[in-house]
Amino acid sequence: MFHRSPFARRSDLAGLATLAYGVVVVLASLYPAEGWRLPDLAILQRQLGEWPRYYSYTDVTLNVAGYVPLGFLLTTGLRHRMRPMVAASLAFAGATLLSCCLELVQGGIPLRVPSGLDVFCNAVGGLLGAWIALFFRDDSGEGRGARWYARVVDPAAGGDAGVVLAALWVLAQFRPDLWLFATGDLRHLLDAPLSDYSPRTYILLEAGVALMGIVAAAGVARVLITANALGFLLILVTAGLVARAAATALLYDGGHAFLWVTPGNAIGIALGLVLGGAACSLSRQAAALAAFADMLGGVVLLNGAPTNPYADLSPIQAWQQGHYRSVVGTTRIVSMGWPLLAGLFLLRHARRAG
Repeated sequence: MFHRSPFARRSDLAGLATLAYGVVVVLASLYPAEGWRLPDLAILQRQLGEWPRYYSYTDVTLNVAGYVPLGFLLTTGLRHRMRPMVAASLAFAGATLLSCCLELVQGGIPLRVPSGLDVFCNAVGGLLGAWIALFFRDDSGEGRGARWYARVVDPAAGGDAGVVLAALWVLAQFRPDLWLFATGDLRHLLDAPLSDYSPRTYILLEAGVALMGIVAAAGVARVLITANALGFLLILVTAGLVARAAATALLYDGGHAFLWVTPGNAIGIALGLVLGGAACSLSRQAAALAAFADMLGGVVLLNGAPTNPYADLSPIQAWQQGHYRSVVGTTRIVSMGWPLLAGLFLLRHARRAG
């Protein structure tokens, strides 16, 4: 017998969020996808069947924590169509199967080492996520969170996709070597920056990138939120700053979580909140067009900006080779692809509103 709440019929959030997070998990598991080759079956069997000789508690924690949201999202999406325990069981099985497939594929990537311990930890994470989803279940079939979501998010305006887009924007901030609130960084593909370094120029460019990043997020918030878009923008900015502080604290051994607080970023945050608040008061069409223009401006400023010659890159290089290598690669890909996804979202709504 299938159970489906009224909220589930008019919201695709669970499905879109599961798809987006599934893509993030795949990217993190297969990064860096270089030097593909056919795996040696004997070596692969030994790697998956034996307890790994070298592992760390950080790896175990990350492997468990990474699959908790996946188990939660899968269970949340399935329980609207079937009994809760069946949904949780299928979610656990799906998360475990995905982990097994990704570990097998890792056998063909020279820089990745498949491990049966990883599969076990991923399965535990998926099971924990499924349990959490069951714990927060409402017997009426529609919980408080669903009712609140239906009040403040407009599904007709693509609000479900907008919420996922906003979550990816926050995820993109978990990268301490990128500029604050920057997306679309393609400087590693360019031959040389378009401008030379000077302290004043660097501060102005840094402030401009942060400002335009906040205004772009404000446009997304205005499109998807029916009321109090400014409040949602403040939540996004706060979450982005927390993500940046956490990434910076993990990067530096001394736990210097606020090294990203520079004059340029401070100016950009202040002006961005002012202009972002103004964007939240515009019509949806005007806010979408303004956010699209600001987002493009931010990408141009970022990719034309010079590299800071006084920045110490040694911790970043060590971070890219350590436990957080997959996180670094995933956030980089998300950051590069976000302007494209946001541009399609904003232009689609601007066209519909027009």
